Amino acid sequence: SSLLARIDWSLLLFFSALFVVIGGLQTSGLSYLLTSKSLELISGTLSEQVWMFSGITLVGSNLLSNVPFVLLASSSVRAMENSELFWYLLAFVSTIAGNLTIFGSVANMIVAEGAGDKCKVGFWAFAKFGAVSAILCILAGTAILFAAA
Repeated sequence: SSLLARIDWSLLLFFSALFVVIGGLQTSGLSYLLTSKSLELISGTLSEQVWMFSGITLVGSNLLSNVPFVLLASSSVRAMENSELFWYLLAFVSTIAGNLTIFGSVANMIVAEGAGDKCKVGFWAFAKFGAVSAILCILAGTAILFAAA
């Protein structure tokens, strides 16, 4: 009984619903349509594609949170030329992008909720540090991945 009392049921429900919605989007083909339309913006030289993809991943990871964005984007990355490079970019940028805002990663939301009244983790207070550190890391990491390709 004490083990069941310690389970965060709202978080468990959140994850369950999240994966049901993502699964539905993938099964319906809507996820491919949504991400393929975004990825159609990616054109030009490989360098331009890399930076555009990193930007889309940064934004998508913060609008949807990083795990749902990766699940949705993965079907489109499979079809891209130089897919190995873009898989690495998706993994790296989505992970670091999760630190841009408090909504970028479910882990951030868990921390904010867990802090409760003891430490108010606000959106703007988090973003002051998160945005600067995430953008600098993404710029450096994307450049390193591109140079290694």
